[in-house]
Order: sequence, then structure tokens, then C-alpha cells
Amino acid sequence: MDVTKDKVHNIKNYMDATKDKVHDIRNNMDVIKDNIHLPS
Repeated sequence: MDVTKDKVHNIKNYMDATKDKVHDIRNNMDVIKDNIHLPS
């Protein structure tokens, strides 16, 4: 059971890291949009 708990914990950390990456990508897209100055 402890091993399973650790796996779940690792998956949660991985999901959080992925969420952060997606967040960073969104911020980068916003920055790029601002630089291009295209109408959205």
C-alpha cells in the first residue's frame, strides 16, 4: 500500500509540474501576442 501511495504522490507531483508547464506556455503565448500586436 505504501508503494501505491508513493506512486499516487508522484503522479500528483507530475500533474502539478505539467500544469505549471501549461501555465508557462500560456504566458509565453500572451507575451508573443503582445509582441506581434495582431488583433485577437
